[in-house]
Parts: sequence; C-alpha cells; structure tokens
Amino acid sequence: GEKEKRLASQFMARFFKLFPDKHKEIFDHLIDLCEDDEVSIRKQVVHDLPSICKAVPSYTTQVADILVQLLQTTDQLELHGIQLSLAQLLEFDLKGTLEVVLRLINSENPDETFREKLVKFMAEKVRSIPEDKMKPEYEEMIIQGTQKVLSDASQEEFTMLITIMSSLKSMSTLLG
Repeated sequence: GEKEKRLASQFMARFFKLFPDKHKEIFDHLIDLCEDDEVSIRKQVVHDLPSICKAVPSYTTQVADILVQLLQTTDQLELHGIQLSLAQLLEFDLKGTLEVVLRLINSENPDETFREKLVKFMAEKVRSIPEDKMKPEYEEMIIQGTQKVLSDASQEEFTMLITIMSSLKSMSTLLG
C-alpha cells in the first residue's frame, strides 16, 4: 500500500549505508518507487534520495540523473520537492550534479519544456552557489555548457542563460 511504500523508502534511505552489499538492490527498489503511480510515494522517494548520496557519495550522479528526469512532472508540489533535492545534491557534489544537468540540457532533441525547466533550475541555483565552492573549472564547464545551447535557445532561455553566465565570477573580469 501507499503508507508501506513510503515507510519502505524512508527505511531504505536511512539504513542504506549499513548494508553495502545490498546497495545496488536497495537503489533499484528506490528507482522503482520513483516510477510509482501515486504522487505521495514519488515525493517521499525524491525527499529520501539525497540522504543516500550523503551516505555514499558515489551515487550522486545516478541520483542527479534520476531527479533531473523527474523534472518533467506537471505536479507543482512534486516539482518543488525535486528542485529542493537537486539543490541538496549541488551542495554534496557540485561537479557531478552540474555535469548531469548540463549533459541533459545539451542532449539532442530535448523536450522544449524539459530543457526550459533545466535552464530555469540552473539560473536559480548557480547564483546561490558560494564563491568558495565555485572553482574555475566548474565555471568553465558551465560556460561551455550554456554556450552550446545559446544557438537554438528561445527568448526566455536566452535570458536565463545570460543570467547564468553573468553570475559567474570569471565573467565579471575584463577577460570574461
């Protein structure tokens, strides 16, 4: 049932680090719960996934990929939860999360609304990354990723992409 699945998600996330030999199996079960028809179950799993990355950082890129794919939802509350979880992943593993988001923004033939959600997420979150965490190589990765999209961006996406690039420290220099 719904309550049991939500509880299972909480337990799997909480005790994930204690069962290293079962990591793949537990992770696969959580992914299955991400695809559940019930919104409350998906929201619970989305809430629990970042704790797995905190316990075992090697799962960050996989979780980021899943969360980014879930951004395609139309439910606003679920979307907000996904964005919060992705923001947590940016704190845990900035490079890995940025790579996933930029890869999907630049994927061939992305759905326009999906790409717009990704660009909007980047525009909102890149500004909030502390300067001490934003290394020059991460800025370069963001610049290269956004430049690829600029050629076929909509008017709104173009504005957000310029906002992303202008928020970077390297772009405020004369050379930038």
